[in-house]
Order: sequence, then structure tokens, then C-alpha cells
Amino acid sequence: RLEQAGTGSGLLRGLALGDRDAISDERRDAFVRLGLAHALAVSGLHLAWVVAAGFAIAGIALARRGRLAARADTRRVALIPALVVGLCYAGLAGWGVPVQRALVLLLAAGLAIARRRPERRGAALGAAALWILAREPHALFEPGAQLSFGAVAAFVWARPASRKIADEATAGMRGRAEDGLRRCATAIVATAPLLAWHGGGVSSVALLANLVALPWLGAVVLPAALLAGFSAALGLPGSEAIASVASGLADATGDVFEAAASGLPGLRRPAPAAWVCAGIGALALFALTTARTGTRVAFAWILAFLLAIAPAAPVTPDVPRLVVFDVGQGDASLVQTRGGAMLVDGGGAWSDWDSGARRVVPALRALGVARLDLVIATHADLDHRGGLPAVLASVPTRELWLPWGGKADPGFEAVLEAARRAGVATREVGRGSPRRRIGELEVDPLWPPRGMAGSRNARSLVVRVSVVRGARVLFPGDLDVAAEARLVAAETALAADLLLLAHHGSGGSNSAAFLEAVGPRWAIASAPCRSRFGMPHPAVRARAARRAVPLAWTGRDGALIAPLRGPLRVVGAGETASCP
Repeated sequence: RLEQAGTGSGLLRGLALGDRDAISDERRDAFVRLGLAHALAVSGLHLAWVVAAGFAIAGIALARRGRLAARADTRRVALIPALVVGLCYAGLAGWGVPVQRALVLLLAAGLAIARRRPERRGAALGAAALWILAREPHALFEPGAQLSFGAVAAFVWARPASRKIADEATAGMRGRAEDGLRRCATAIVATAPLLAWHGGGVSSVALLANLVALPWLGAVVLPAALLAGFSAALGLPGSEAIASVASGLADATGDVFEAAASGLPGLRRPAPAAWVCAGIGALALFALTTARTGTRVAFAWILAFLLAIAPAAPVTPDVPRLVVFDVGQGDASLVQTRGGAMLVDGGGAWSDWDSGARRVVPALRALGVARLDLVIATHADLDHRGGLPAVLASVPTRELWLPWGGKADPGFEAVLEAARRAGVATREVGRGSPRRRIGELEVDPLWPPRGMAGSRNARSLVVRVSVVRGARVLFPGDLDVAAEARLVAAETALAADLLLLAHHGSGGSNSAAFLEAVGPRWAIASAPCRSRFGMPHPAVRARAARRAVPLAWTGRDGALIAPLRGPLRVVGAGETASCP
């Protein structure tokens, strides 16, 4: 029902139900750049509104029951249905860590009120932590859970404001604004060490954006979204009109945020070295012990700046290197040197997932890739080119290569449009195209022949990338066996040290003759651990084993990194999974 509410329905669903996948990438990115990403997570503010509404409605209803009102405090009785409503909403919103944390805090507060006893400082937060870790121990290692508890713990245990500031906080608009600024600064200071450790950043306008936008979101947009969600869920009279008004409000808010965020830099940054994280942690700890709001605000700015300029921890093996990203069923590979970088394919993109935006772009930033000299789209299948529009929109790129005839393929329409908007030069290449030199990289287009007919897979753009005085990598796209045979017959220079298996290791590719012609020392399969396609195929693995060629597999080993100079090896960046 909310989907039919209008153009703002995505943000409406995100705010009311925690369905962040419904929010467009551009709108979600605007929240991130403004330092408001936390507002999209269902947490204490959402539950507080829901429980407060349930408490008010139950209180009014119970107060009208004369006998009950004469015998008991109806406010204490109203806590029960209010907390039940909060419990139901927590389940509806996905039962995430911030939701569970907020729910336990509310239950503890309700219990303290019912017993007429003051709540012990931090006891409820400790109970929430024990509850979540008992049910989901892995939450201890998740950045979202750490940030959620870290911020709230700072609110509980950080040194309070001086008596003068505490008095001002009750004395008018200026005092309330100062109190809000202090809270924003406290959250930034408390989460800065965690952001440094996980490779993140703080928006340069986060303090101002939270001070101005959070009251609007919390007092206007969020209640409207919750009202629309509940009225739609219950099918109440006028629910369509309520949803339409709330959608318009959400859409206008999103438009303002996108306009305000335009020009601001992205925040995903390389994780700095451990000693840098420790230094940021020490500064944060000192800032949380200060009583003056101005000092804490200054430290928030300092820590945001340090996160922006902190040197990245080295990624090993060092450049020149090949990185094959773990994009599930798809391909996305980076060849990186000190003087240049090129990307071959960008992974897939579907209605609820964009590998380019979610995996490739953050990984490029983490690897220190400020620009791409060349982006290659091997063919127009979605699992190869789907993520490229997000890459072209986010990373400055000099040139885009498509296979012969690619500009006329409807599948490349979004890629070509993204390249046009970003001012990226686009060329069709294939067999007969000249070698391209990028720093110490040499890129040879080997396939397809100009004017070739056949399927997209058969017409994949095949390139061999060589490092001067280093290794050679062959990218065959999704070539099938027939096209492999034609390539072997026509091309004598196929030899490569590393082979990205054609068509993700499909049994209909990677023939024995093709492996013989390439003669790889390592084979790499870009495919999920367990997929309905069964890639890499057991027959292909057997062919590689007969040639004593080691196989690295993204679904089993995570993202793969291989040095392209010196001893050849392929290192998995993730935990090794048990794959069939």
C-alpha cells in the first residue's frame, strides 16, 4: 500500500518500516553525505514515538473506565498495551540490533516507572547488550551494532555538561539548541574510533545537519511516516490520503537533502593503520571527559578532519596487483599499479542490489583508487555491466571500452548514459584494435572480430593485461566453447599467468584446448559459493586439477588479491567457506 503512495514512498517505507532497500541509491547517499544515515535505521526514536502513541491512546481509553480509574493508576496500566505495541512494531521493523537495544531500554524504563523506582545508570543498556549478545553473538563484531551501542553508551557515561550549561538547557531555545549540539558532538566523538577502524568517515556538515534536520525528521516526517504505515497496515479509512500526504512530505524532504548533499564528498575511506585508530580513540576518550560543550564540539570537528586525512593501512599484496571483487554471480576485477588502474566489469545490479554501488565503489576507495584510466565492459549481460553506471558516476574515469557493436546493444544503454553524464570517452574495440599502454600496463584486445554475429557471450570483449616485467592476466568474459575454439584458432598470443575462468567457470566454457592454449599458473572463478548454476563446474575444476593449476574462488575465499610482480600467489581476503 505504501508503494502506491507516490514518489516519496521509498523514503516513507525506509523511515516507517526500516526497509532501506526501498530508498534510491541517490537519496540514501545524500543521507550519508550529510551525516544523517543513522536516521534511516529503526531505533529508539521510532520506538519512542510508537510506544508514546500507544501509551496515550491506552491512557485515554482506560481513564474512561470509571471503576478501573478509581482503583488503580491507569497510567501504569497503560504501560502494558503501549509496550506490547512497541514489541509488535519491533518485529514488523525487522528486529535489528538497534531495535532490540531500544526495546530493552524501553522495557526497563517502563518497569522502573511501574515499580516507582529510579532506573540505575547504564543498567538498561547493559541488559540490552547482554540480551543481544546472548541471542546473536556475532553482533559483537558488526559495525552497525558497535556504532549503535557506542553512541548510546556515550550518552549514558560521558561527562555531563557543567551546571551553567544544564541550566541554560532548560531556559529557552538557545539552551535547547546548545544541548542538541552537544548531543550531536558526543555521538560523533564516540563513534569516530569505530569509524576509523572499519574504514568510514564523518560528514563535514554532520553537526549542522543533525542540529537542523533531526528535529524536522523526528518531529514531522517520522511521525507522518509511522502514521501512514499503521493506517495502511490496518486499512483504516482515509489511509490512502494519509499515505499520499506523508509521501509528498518525505519526497520534498529527500529532494532538499539531495540538493544540500550535492558537491559533498563521499565518506567511505580506507581504514587507517592501527596506531592511527588508537590515537583517534585516545582523543575521543579525552573529549568525552570534558564538561564544556564548545570543547566537545571542537573535538568532533578535529576527529572528522583526522578521519578524512588519516593514511590508509597498507593492503597486501602491494601494487601492481589484481583484485577480483566478491560480487556474487557476476564479474568485477581491478588491475592496479602505482601509475594507473583499470576495471574489468562492475558486477550485477538488480532491483534490491547494486554491486557497483555496494561493493565495487567502496572497495575502490578502500584500495586508494582515485581515478580509473580504463573501464572495460566485456559484454551487456546484467551480471557484468549492471554495476558500471554506479562506478562511472562515482569514480572519475578516462575511457570506457565496449566490444565491437556494443554501442548498438540495448543492454549497454544505462552504461552509455552514465558515461555521457560523466564525460567519459567511449570506444568499441576488439580483434585488430591496437594495444593500449597505461603506465606499466599493456592492454591487448583479442576478441571479438569486427562484425561478428552470435550471442552476447560469444562476442565478449576478451583482453589480456600484462605488467611490464610482471605477470599477465587473461579476461575472457563469458566466452562459450565454440567462441573459445575460434579464438584459439585465430590467436597465438593467449598465454597468461592468471586466468579468470570464462563464464564464471561454466561447464559450457573453459575447454581443455582453451586451458592448454592459455597455460595459466592460477585459475580464478568469480561465482558464489552455492548457486543454482553450480559454478565453477566440477568438470572445469577437474580440468584445472589435471593440469595442476590451483583454483581460487570468490564464493569460497572472498575477494581475491594477487601480486603481478614477483612470486605469483592468490590471497583470499575473506574467511574460507565450505563449498561443494
